[in-house]
Amino acid sequence: MSGSEGAQRAPDPVRGKRGRGRKAAAVTEPSAPAAKAQKAVDGNVAQQSATPWRDVLMGNSPDDRHTIQALIAELEQLRKLIQNNEQVQSNSQHDNCRQQRMESSPQTEHMLRYSKRQNLVVFGIAESSACATPEALAALHAHVQSLLFEGVASSAAPLVSCAYRLGKWKVAQKKPRAVLVELTTMSAKHRAFKASSRLRASRIRLDEDLTTQQMQQRKGLSSDFLGLKVRGFKPFFRGTTLKYRDG
Repeated sequence: MSGSEGAQRAPDPVRGKRGRGRKAAAVTEPSAPAAKAQKAVDGNVAQQSATPWRDVLMGNSPDDRHTIQALIAELEQLRKLIQNNEQVQSNSQHDNCRQQRMESSPQTEHMLRYSKRQNLVVFGIAESSACATPEALAALHAHVQSLLFEGVASSAAPLVSCAYRLGKWKVAQKKPRAVLVELTTMSAKHRAFKASSRLRASRIRLDEDLTTQQMQQRKGLSSDFLGLKVRGFKPFFRGTTLKYRDG
């Protein structure tokens, strides 16, 4: 080693003392007030970060847990409501299908026609209100009896078993509701039909109490019905049979 290199590596007493003094000052412990203030700051930071970020994302904080529980309860109510609606809709569809099958079966159609065989539907009887009191029904019953069986003594055996309006009464209705008349015997029904020509002068029309299938059969003859009217005839139905009179 040359003299010049030894001189370069020799420590400087002055710089060494200054460096040691600066390092010693850097590691000097803080005073008691400063340490207390730093501890308070660290405590606040720790308190603010008490809820980890994973808990915030997963909804583990008290506020988030309350909100999620409310949402879960609401979703459960919606789920039950949807299930109830689906059940009601399913039951309704099942009932409709069953009713359609019953109505389309020959046995059911035969029973319906048999139950309606002594009934008549009367159109054109004036109506003033929707009153359905026992007094009003009794008055309608007596009025129908006198219309259909003119000249029959009131003391005779009743020919009308029951009479009532069909459908709901409306304030703005333009025509009176039809009256369903249940007669006591088939001979009373034939006798009532004989009064059709007399009742037509008062714009009162008689018809049979038809099933849905019979009404569909009539609907299929609507073009023939209109054709007879155009040619000057007076068409009419007896059950599902189309008939006509000379104009």
